[in-house]
Amino acid sequence: MSGSRVPIAFLFDVDNTLLNNDRVRRDLVDAINRVVGAERGGRFWELYEEIRQECDYVDFPHTLERFARIYPVETGFPALADAVLSYPYRSAAFPAAHEVLRHAGRIGPAAILTDGDPVYQPAKIARAGLAEEVSGRVFVFAHKELHLDEVAAAAAGRTLRSRRRQASDPRRRQGTARGPALHAPRLPGEVCPRD
Repeated sequence: MSGSRVPIAFLFDVDNTLLNNDRVRRDLVDAINRVVGAERGGRFWELYEEIRQECDYVDFPHTLERFARIYPVETGFPALADAVLSYPYRSAAFPAAHEVLRHAGRIGPAAILTDGDPVYQPAKIARAGLAEEVSGRVFVFAHKELHLDEVAAAAAGRTLRSRRRQASDPRRRQGTARGPALHAPRLPGEVCPRD
């Protein structure tokens, strides 16, 4: 064994790891109900779950778009959109989240690897002040588990050939003795960015 050090990288998820998403949900439910009422607020969260199923991740912009198509004359929509798009995520960070990222960054490169839509999720992370703590190393995928090796390499400053070819191998999707089942994302009725 050689005396060279193996670079280490720390990968953090965001939702309910660095950010208190239970609090965010409570705050958004209250704000949405205040501006569009409980009935339409409930419908917003039904649409949220529908899109989550279609895309395999949370997509607030898509949810807002669908809500606006269903309720085109909802006078509370501007306030609804503002509540969702401008949520103060910094206030929802767990108390030690920033310090944990700074501490990990003193040991080795720290990065955020998370699932989510490619627009809102990175903006949310930036608004929470977390992107700054990891020097902008924020990686958002529809299925983060398919990208662990390449993200760890990128966070550590190395390059690694993508393993997408392996993940697309039908034997890997079905599951074999060589590895767990990987499920290819289904094609939804609307366009959802996928890996």
